[in-house]
Amino acid sequence: MQGEFNFELRAVHAPDALQSWREQRKRDLMELARKLGLPLGQKVEVWLKCGIRLRGRLEFHEELLVMSGSTLANSEFQVDGTGFTYSEMESCVRL
Repeated sequence: MQGEFNFELRAVHAPDALQSWREQRKRDLMELARKLGLPLGQKVEVWLKCGIRLRGRLEFHEELLVMSGSTLANSEFQVDGTGFTYSEMESCVRL
């Protein structure tokens, strides 16, 4: 006789690990933005090193899997859908 796995029973009593991970990542990303002095989620004016000016809401463009000093320069942000890396940013001012 073959037994059955009851996935529903286990899922009811187990915490949602993925949701917990996402919440922790969001807190980590907000902390990173605070340390960088970036007004994440706010209206900003960003000047890129190439001379382009962007105005709009500043958000993370991609989710970083690991946040470390080596990935910081490549961290991607966006202002109203236009993506750029942290290393391309010359200045960022909250409006």
